[in-house]
Amino acid sequence: MIEDYKNWLKQKGYAGPTYFNDAKKIENDYNEDLYNHFINGTYQGIINSLTYSIHDERNNKPDPSNMKYGELKKGLNAYLSVYKSAANNYLQFLKEQHIETLEDYQSLLDENIKESLADTTAAREKRLKSANPNPQTRIVKAKVYDRNPDVVAQVLKRANGICESCKNKAPFIRATNGTPYLEVHHKIPLANGGEDTIENAIALCPNCHRKAHHG
Repeated sequence: MIEDYKNWLKQKGYAGPTYFNDAKKIENDYNEDLYNHFINGTYQGIINSLTYSIHDERNNKPDPSNMKYGELKKGLNAYLSVYKSAANNYLQFLKEQHIETLEDYQSLLDENIKESLADTTAAREKRLKSANPNPQTRIVKAKVYDRNPDVVAQVLKRANGICESCKNKAPFIRATNGTPYLEVHHKIPLANGGEDTIENAIALCPNCHRKAHHG
């Protein structure tokens, strides 16, 4: 078990040692460090083995896990659900420790936001109360393309301050040089083999640019 997990839990707003101790018990009962499963790509198998529904319990299906326990107070479904949550939390921690690129970070952040939106307001508010308001920093690698400045300049000149999608004026003037603020977007992304040419580029307002990427 990685000791930094305790600090991560505190940073995320999970008070107390419960999640740390639960993950530790999983390692003890499975007789292997969960980090090894993460590195070897077998971590999901641990989570799957901790998956036991109420339907499974009602049909007296055998325990799929390696967890050791005595007398159960709330049934096997409730018992294993606790450790499945602990395993998922520790997996999240391990993923964050292995972020190497900006794309990795954005993908994980999007995943976390999706999970938070699916959670209850009460659960979010509970985490927010104990969350650290001062975020940690990390250094990640970012791959960028050496774009031709003449393409950017020519497309902006062509647009003449008008978004080439919605046809509205640029929303504001740049403080740096007094020109209309538009963003040059590649119709076929460079990452998908698009060319860095005037023909493959378009000047967009920020709203249309976001829509082009996420709409």
